[in-house]
Amino acid sequence: MGEQKVEHIVFEKKSVVEVIVLAIITLGIYVPVWFLNRIERFNELESEHKFTINPFGFAIASLVAYIGIVCYVIFSGLNPESGEGLKYIGIGEYIVFVASLVMMFECLKARRAFLDHFAKKNYEVSFSWFWTAMFGMIYLQYRINEFSPEEEKLL
Repeated sequence: MGEQKVEHIVFEKKSVVEVIVLAIITLGIYVPVWFLNRIERFNELESEHKFTINPFGFAIASLVAYIGIVCYVIFSGLNPESGEGLKYIGIGEYIVFVASLVMMFECLKARRAFLDHFAKKNYEVSFSWFWTAMFGMIYLQYRINEFSPEEEKLL
């Protein structure tokens, strides 16, 4: 009889510094892209919390819209500190705020999916809700990088 290969969910380990730099360089667009690159793995976790592309598409569209608004204000000659320019910038900031809340919710959902998965394997793992809410995918990447060999086998 041949050996049955056990498949594990493999989350890419990436330097936290690299993740931060990519998020800054892309003006935040890398955050939802990070999730989109891992969405299949998150959905393979044994949890009722599943992910769709919709919130991440919304976040990307929101950030692109904000960048467009800022460029419009700058290049149209509007003063971004008063009047019409300030109105446009305010609308853009509101859009980004809503997108940030959506991304925070998705990060907390990813945390819950990890906790559910490990709980079903009767293994206790620590994922701080506070650090997840504060640093989002940066903290998630940090925890993925810090998985012990035992935790990786349980994925």
